[in-house]
Amino acid sequence: MKLLIAFLISVLSIAVARADLLIEPAVGYNIGKFDDTTVTGLGYGGRLGYTMLGFQLGVDYLQSSMSDSDSNKYSTTDIAAFVGYRF
Repeated sequence: MKLLIAFLISVLSIAVARADLLIEPAVGYNIGKFDDTTVTGLGYGGRLGYTMLGFQLGVDYLQSSMSDSDSNKYSTTDIAAFVGYRF
């Protein structure tokens, strides 16, 4: 009986597990060099992911529109996955 009570106390005292949705918007300014020309522009995107028991998993997305001093237009799209742990 004592063993059963000890088991129930240990099981019922464990913290409840949580899972969360990660939504993180991003806005940035890009500055770079391309063929001896400075390229600048605005970038925007975000991060969408999921976290459970401290572990994180998700996708990053960033789209940028840039121009140089000769009025040439450039656009980039970056997509990446992320894996992490929140301490």
